[in-house]
Amino acid sequence: MNIESTKNYDSVKFTSDDLSTLTINEAHFVKCIFKSVDMREINTSRCVFDGCDFTGAKMNGSSHKVSAFAGCKFNKASLFSAGFDGCKMTGSNFMDADLKGLTVSGGDWSFVNFRHQDLRSMDFSNVKLQETDFYGCNLEKSVFTGADMKRAVLADSKLYGVDIRGAVIDGIDFTKVNVNGLKIDIMQAVVIAQSKGAIVGG
Repeated sequence: MNIESTKNYDSVKFTSDDLSTLTINEAHFVKCIFKSVDMREINTSRCVFDGCDFTGAKMNGSSHKVSAFAGCKFNKASLFSAGFDGCKMTGSNFMDADLKGLTVSGGDWSFVNFRHQDLRSMDFSNVKLQETDFYGCNLEKSVFTGADMKRAVLADSKLYGVDIRGAVIDGIDFTKVNVNGLKIDIMQAVVIAQSKGAIVGG
């Protein structure tokens, strides 16, 4: 099935279709299925994907600008070298997805499930990451400067060399977080100390 810009698609199954290298602008997809679809080097701009399923999809080298992927499933999808610029990804699930070389520029990635992902050396600067789940992730040498990380989950994650200076970290539970090698500012040091039970000041 061919996809056209500016059109609406509701509960459409694109299973096994080849959608690679397409350019799609301002189209709206609701509960559509893209399981195992070839979407390599696809380009989306100002598109909306609401509750769509990209399980096993091949999205290598795809580019997405100011598009929204709300509550979408990317389980076991391949997003090698994919780029998301100013996108809204709230509530999406990336369980067992291939995220090597993924680039993120701005946008809202709140409530996203990144559990156990290898996100080393990624740049999440100035990205909204409220309540994002990084449980068990390898985040070594990643950058979160200026990010909004309120109530994000960092338990059991690897944070050596991670830079969170200037990020909002209110509500993060640091009791199960190894902060060795974590780059922080003075205000964050107070928040982390309080989270671990220290009494700051007198």
